[in-house]
Amino acid sequence: MIEILPVLNSKAAAYNPRLTALAHEFCVKNIGAVNFDDYQNVWVAVKGGPGEMPEVLGIACLRVCLDVPLLHTDCGSGSADRAVSAKLVQRLWSAILDQGFTGQEMMIHVAPEQDEIWKSFLDGIKAIPANRHLVTVHSKIEV
Repeated sequence: MIEILPVLNSKAAAYNPRLTALAHEFCVKNIGAVNFDDYQNVWVAVKGGPGEMPEVLGIACLRVCLDVPLLHTDCGSGSADRAVSAKLVQRLWSAILDQGFTGQEMMIHVAPEQDEIWKSFLDGIKAIPANRHLVTVHSKIEV
């Protein structure tokens, strides 16, 4: 019988220390060490019946991440065009800070044809390509 069992809840408290250890062992063996503290919830797929040692067959981790699915301007790379992009980004960044997300990671999608327009901004905030750009929200932004 296969069951899906919680390893951690949204307050990062372990439900079952033995199951948590088995989940860590599964990760190390299959994908490398995983810090469960980075996730809101962690579940494992286990095989085994009552009184049997459970075998972890899979894992799922959940985290909440800010996502900016659309960041686009109809601008080129001139200084006036950069001013439009800067104003847009400053407004977006201010709204994120106002909501208390300082220190959180955020995904930003930039269309491939707009990469050059946004390159200096993305470099400046140390964005990491991840099919979107992963950034950490901080209190100040250079545009």
